[in-house]
Amino acid sequence: MDVKIDRAEKALQDARALIQNIAGGSSKKQNKAHVRKILGALQQTMSVLGGAGEYDPRAKAAVSIFMSVLQLEINRRDNDESIVAVCYSMTSMIFVLRYLNEDVAQREDLADQLAEHMENMSLAIKDFGAFADVYYTKCKSWIVRFARATEFKTKIQDFAQTFKEHQDRIEFILVVQMAGGQVQIARDVAAVQSSIGTLIDRVGEPMSDRERQALQYISAHGQQILETSQGLSEVGKKLHDSVTSSTMEAINDAFDELLEQNSTLFEFKLKGATMELGEAINRSTSTILQRMDSGPHDLIDEPDIKAIWKGNEWKFSVKCRIFVDALCNFYTEKFIKTSGDDGWTLKILSKVINYPAVGEAIDEDASGFISVHEMNQFLKKNVELPTPVWFALWAVGPQYLDSDYTAKINEITTDLNKRCAKLKTAATSANEEDLVSCLDGYLDSLKLIGCITDWAEWDAGASGLEELDDETETELVEVATKFAAKKEGVIQGNLETVAYRVDRSSLPSLTEEPAFRIEQSISVLLYLVLKKHQEIIVAGMDSATAAAKWQEMDDSLDSLIWEFHERFKSLRRSWRSQKLDIELQVECYAGGLFNGWYEEYDKDDNLISNLLEDDEDEDEDDEEGEGEENEDKDKNKDADADKGNNVDSVDAKVEQLSTRVTAIDARLDKIESMLEQLLSMGQGGGTTSAARKPGVRDYVQKESQMTTESEGEGEEAPESGGEGEAGESGEESE
Repeated sequence: MDVKIDRAEKALQDARALIQNIAGGSSKKQNKAHVRKILGALQQTMSVLGGAGEYDPRAKAAVSIFMSVLQLEINRRDNDESIVAVCYSMTSMIFVLRYLNEDVAQREDLADQLAEHMENMSLAIKDFGAFADVYYTKCKSWIVRFARATEFKTKIQDFAQTFKEHQDRIEFILVVQMAGGQVQIARDVAAVQSSIGTLIDRVGEPMSDRERQALQYISAHGQQILETSQGLSEVGKKLHDSVTSSTMEAINDAFDELLEQNSTLFEFKLKGATMELGEAINRSTSTILQRMDSGPHDLIDEPDIKAIWKGNEWKFSVKCRIFVDALCNFYTEKFIKTSGDDGWTLKILSKVINYPAVGEAIDEDASGFISVHEMNQFLKKNVELPTPVWFALWAVGPQYLDSDYTAKINEITTDLNKRCAKLKTAATSANEEDLVSCLDGYLDSLKLIGCITDWAEWDAGASGLEELDDETETELVEVATKFAAKKEGVIQGNLETVAYRVDRSSLPSLTEEPAFRIEQSISVLLYLVLKKHQEIIVAGMDSATAAAKWQEMDDSLDSLIWEFHERFKSLRRSWRSQKLDIELQVECYAGGLFNGWYEEYDKDDNLISNLLEDDEDEDEDDEEGEGEENEDKDKNKDADADKGNNVDSVDAKVEQLSTRVTAIDARLDKIESMLEQLLSMGQGGGTTSAARKPGVRDYVQKESQMTTESEGEGEEAPESGGEGEAGESGEESE
């Protein structure tokens, strides 16, 4: 524990230095990098606090809330400097609990004081998390933050001060007999306090050329222009941003009302972050070692899978196809000895064509390997089905269900497109610019959803049941239908609780899946959300709140689309690191669910880049070279353009090389297979096996490597991936 404490203290020192660098006026691009490093440093305190919280239930509750709020901040795509600075104050406060030990916890004279302070500390952390969530969601527009800058500065300063006061009080209790240490801590905190204040003072200040132009316009016309929709629209034009009635509400509504409106969704986000942290703890080495007795199979709870793992003497991971093959053999022998109602599953599990689908359902990082943890997470999702039925369901069921949901989604989106087009025409005629802008955004989201559902067009009519006989198909469809109905009911109930507002952070709690994977839920989520939107639109919306409602609905779709896109990019990185044929993997993975998205994203001028990624690129361009001469700006932009072209070139060449390597491997497999057949027939020329000589495969692989190095000279190497790389794969032998 001492090593962890030293490491965490060093991380906090680094965070202090980075905060001072940001306050010193680094470029916005550098600040973004510093902010991510600060959050990474703060995260290192978690392992220490997890242990300290075991001495007192109230401390454990405070640590749990702290971890969840910090995790929400880490998960955000874009972080605010002032909020991250307060996160540092919050972390410094909670990190004082490292002095909590068994002796201190048992002292009755300290118990009441600690209980009161830790309870107040928990409430302060949760209040700050709720404030930050509203600040990032309902008040994300610069106009809103500018208009309410004084109020926001006061609230953020209050949180920083509250955390500092709690830190001082708990320090006094826990370090009362360690005056030297207490003095040193106080000196360190004072050194960074002024920098935090500097960052808080920046709230509402313009950070880009567009924001500076908007501020000049406001200064010229008076701040009262923010009180009218027309004035807000003019400011929005300066920012190249749409201003809707929701912007007006975020400026004028009492902040307590905004907190109340967001409270339920925040609770779901907090629950999702807690589930994510619990998942990480379950993966930790200490948790694994505590549960292990005689081998990795001890970590598996399901008896059949535990027996398979133990019988094959696998380590912590095994190749997907090897596992599925062993699974089929196990149940074949079991059903021969004792026939049961689940015997029909063998007609699915025994088909080699279904092996990849089973492996994909378990393999979270698409590494080609199944770890013990991934297996347990997969089995935990199964509540009531027999184990062989559960595996058979995932072998064929998802493609069948996705096909069914996709047809329903396409029907709804066709209707929504027609209705939105009519509403846009009416709004244009009525000169309702904010409503037109919101409708445009929603229609763009529907276009992107079309890119998702286009997967079905590439294998039209395929439901995944084509290879099954009638009896097996009937059994499978019945199981899949019940499974889908239950899952749909759970998600629908949670969506109703949050009024169908979806945020990426809330997805684990909405689906009640700690190891959330968007490909396993995207179809049902889109269906339920779009179905609700259709009901709202058909029923009609009050014109006074229509724009805000459209914005809210669009944000929900945007969250699902972004999660799908990020998962696609993660899978692509994993496949690339394994030198696999990306296009082939996309065609097959999850029944081809990412196929339509990939086909669109692979185009030169594609909807996904234009609608999803352009805004972020524009922000970067706006920030590039701030404070420099125009000539330097032009040079930087040209260099960035050349760099972007080089990156695209590298990506294309890497994919080409991956395809060639895959083709060579396939040819080598055929050669080895032929050699083995010849040897088994006695035609191999004696007892020396040609397959064991360092000839064919080694020579061709060496030539392939030389070719790859020659062609890729000077280029960036592809990103390395997760669990299934060479280091781990060495544990498993076929």
